[in-house]
Amino acid sequence: EQAKIGTITAGYEHFHDWKRLSETDPGVVDMETLLKGVCNKNNFMDIFENFIVYDDSSGKKIKVLAKNHQYLGVNQVIKALNDPHRIKGKLGVFWHTQGAGKSYSMVFFTTKVHRKIGGNYTFLICTDRDDLDTQIYKTFAGCSVVDNDKDPCRPSSGKYLAELMSYQKAYVFTTIQKFNQDVDPDEGYTRRNDIIVITDEAHRTQYGSLALNMRGALPNANFIGFTGTPLFKDDEITARVFGDYVSTYDFQRSVEDKSTVPLYYDSRGETLGLATTDINERIAAKLEQIEIEDINVS
Repeated sequence: EQAKIGTITAGYEHFHDWKRLSETDPGVVDMETLLKGVCNKNNFMDIFENFIVYDDSSGKKIKVLAKNHQYLGVNQVIKALNDPHRIKGKLGVFWHTQGAGKSYSMVFFTTKVHRKIGGNYTFLICTDRDDLDTQIYKTFAGCSVVDNDKDPCRPSSGKYLAELMSYQKAYVFTTIQKFNQDVDPDEGYTRRNDIIVITDEAHRTQYGSLALNMRGALPNANFIGFTGTPLFKDDEITARVFGDYVSTYDFQRSVEDKSTVPLYYDSRGETLGLATTDINERIAAKLEQIEIEDINVS
């Protein structure tokens, strides 16, 4: 019941369970499940090649091994990308709760596509806030995947974004607000079909003219939505853009796996009262002191 996995340079607190062979499994912590999930020949080589990165974004280089849910989730997306029967342009919604390492999942996914599927895929990582854009870029840069100084991938304007999308760039990082240029409905920015748009907090970016501009600018792109919160049942727009869930890792499972700490809500109401019981009398006395006759109401 103590079977865990981690890198040889990691502290024990960073070792984690490998308790599922598929996302539908209830999860059990034992050596047999870990060995089947990690030491199966195909799985082991997949993890060794595609699910280990070195990240120095914090100033110190650390070796990062994918967690169980990241490995399963990313391979679900790879499967969707290779599925010839999937709905055109829709790779699904990748719902992994807050704190589950979605930025690393993006790194694992994009690098595996370039390494194993090949081609000239361009990944457009789109957010709706500058701080999120910077955070995700720093993760990719820290893992030595991108370097904006050597190979520009962070456009400073909508015009520059349109220019970058006309090139065969491997990665482009932007906010939805930069899709502010007029778009030729017949041409867009590019008609390439090997562009994958990764939107973070997907439910927040698919409304309004900017989102329409993005889809018009990239008419043949594939869209995948990353989110830390479940979609509402009536959220038809997000489902229409991305499709159904491609991978789920909800808050309860994340807490059980100790990927995130539990959240407690204490519903309570404070009883308020007057410390001075003669407040009404005191107000009345003050009002009597006012010389109303002296007030100019004209």
